[in-house]
Amino acid sequence: MVGGGGGGAGEALATRTGAAPDEPILAFSGRNPKLKGLGLLLDALRLLQDRPWRCSVSGPRDAERWRRRIERRFGRPERFHVTPELDPLEVAAGADLCVLPSRRETCGLVVLEALACGTPVLVGEAVGAKEVLTSAEQGEVLPPRPRPAGLAARLDGLAEAPPDRPRIARAVRDRGLEPWLGALERELLGVRRPARGSA
Repeated sequence: MVGGGGGGAGEALATRTGAAPDEPILAFSGRNPKLKGLGLLLDALRLLQDRPWRCSVSGPRDAERWRRRIERRFGRPERFHVTPELDPLEVAAGADLCVLPSRRETCGLVVLEALACGTPVLVGEAVGAKEVLTSAEQGEVLPPRPRPAGLAARLDGLAEAPPDRPRIARAVRDRGLEPWLGALERELLGVRRPARGSA
């Protein structure tokens, strides 16, 4: 694995996670970590403890509970930075790989943000934003019901070399706005309005 986030944002995230230059930063974002596959990611990272990496986990409402869970699973919890809030741009541009092995995801805006910043992604088959991936350089889609060993192998492979951020961002930009707007439209349509009087 080879580290090296993007520009100022990369430096900020590296500082937060304590990443050394040779440690790639894996980023996971989500309010509902269980649904979005954080447990699977942790199981995979346990198989890669002899490899260099740092992991940024942002967004969970119950961040403290996940910190304790990580501390129980890993002998080196300092490899993780867990916070309920973090600037999405810092995550998208600062990570070396955005990981979202979600079991159900209408779109996955974090995936779109990462690609726009030139950060490759590794997403679950259920993530709607997978359709914007057009090359292996931009990332991979996991098979249905992935196992920790399979995810670990893909993490290790994708983080083997630093991403060509300008090329990834340019490839996404060259596709035009239509795929992005379509994905965003599906995301918005997937948000259910609360029933009248249920507030």
